[in-house]
Amino acid sequence: MIEETLPPSVLMLPQGMTFPQLAAPARRSFDPYWILLPFLALFAFFAGEFALARSADSFPQVVRPHQTSAPTAKTFRRVVPTPTRTIPVKTGSGSSSSSSVTPQNIHQEILNNHGKGFLKTLRKQGTGRILIDTAPQVRADNKTGMYLGAGSVAQEEFLRKTVDAIPAEGGDAMVIEVKGGDIYFDSTSEMAKKFGSIHKIFDLPAVLAAAHAKGLYVIARFVALKDTPLADADPSTQIRNPATGVSVGDVWVDPGQPDTIAYNREIIDDLLRAGIDEINLDYIRYPTEYAQSSIGLTTDEKEARLESFIRMARKEVDTLRPQTKLGISTYAILGWDFQINDNALGQNFIRFAPLLDVISPMAYPSSFTDPSYYDPAKNEGSRAYHLVYRTLSGYKNLLPPSQVSKIRPWLQAYYMTPQEITDEIHAVYDAGMCGFTFWNANSNFTSAYPAMSNARSFRPDRCKN
Repeated sequence: MIEETLPPSVLMLPQGMTFPQLAAPARRSFDPYWILLPFLALFAFFAGEFALARSADSFPQVVRPHQTSAPTAKTFRRVVPTPTRTIPVKTGSGSSSSSSVTPQNIHQEILNNHGKGFLKTLRKQGTGRILIDTAPQVRADNKTGMYLGAGSVAQEEFLRKTVDAIPAEGGDAMVIEVKGGDIYFDSTSEMAKKFGSIHKIFDLPAVLAAAHAKGLYVIARFVALKDTPLADADPSTQIRNPATGVSVGDVWVDPGQPDTIAYNREIIDDLLRAGIDEINLDYIRYPTEYAQSSIGLTTDEKEARLESFIRMARKEVDTLRPQTKLGISTYAILGWDFQINDNALGQNFIRFAPLLDVISPMAYPSSFTDPSYYDPAKNEGSRAYHLVYRTLSGYKNLLPPSQVSKIRPWLQAYYMTPQEITDEIHAVYDAGMCGFTFWNANSNFTSAYPAMSNARSFRPDRCKN
């Protein structure tokens, strides 16, 4: 009864009025259309998945952290394998082998190298593509490690000791020379084969496997434009005065020349398919040993041609292996007097920064030969400290705030005591940076190892993530 369930105040009616009678609800007959709802929902689900796959496959290549514009709410990254090439696939034992490129073994390579947590995959039957929804977020700016020349990489015992020593002393990165004019690994580049510039002295997949097994982040030092083998074999790539057509010589190549771009693209693609963690472009500038009148280019023209080379590398990274980082090595003096030095070099790191993940000033105290750069009566700290700190502060002040975190300098590890190297590291941290790589052309880090080990005691918390 309704009277038994509603409070009395609700039932108070004016005198003479009776409470309306409530009719019992009519029985509903069976509606056969309800049984179709689960099937309709299932159809809608599969239709949505199909539409998602089709639309994701047509998305433009997603630009990674170097992008300055705000990302869209939902983006997809993709790896587009080239069926005619081969890639190394790491096995559970850490060995490497080559097999035909398929979505399955690219997916397995990604999982082996980075684990299952960072990505979601969507396979499209018949296209051979994997769409990566979330790329791994690896901090390149806080990596610390040593440089190994190609000859040192080729010495198996030395390599083994180095990959053991770096993490033991507090480092987590290793730079290996892959191209210094000649190409030091087994490249598949047809142009390099034609020009005879491949001189394999180490097994790149085996080196990567050994370093990754120790948790090391591997950076490829890639000499970009000081390239005698290419300039000599293909004279069209030489830097030429645009007005006279006269070449400046067979040592440097023009970064904007189509054959220069095509040749280096093929080599970069090999590095990406091998699973390199970062590519560092060295000698990505114009030469200073020639009269500027013989080169015949304005500063903007130099920068534009260099930018075209960097854009090529950026595109290859984003297309083939988006988790790989891209960096450049730059002159330290640009942080002190930018304009006059950029006029000669064309190395406008401010302009190039949005295309890069890492900017590496070569902050070597020995490169500052003029005593006026350091006055112990005026400048705080040791000479090594001041010159590194001033270089990095200059870079920091020139770059937009959004790009400053990309600075990871080269530090000098030759003709230096452990204390001087420790002072360099203090300067990096005091300037607001976290990572650094040590340069010694002979790969001798007797003084650098104890300095790096001691630096663990004063490494800022902001650098430990």
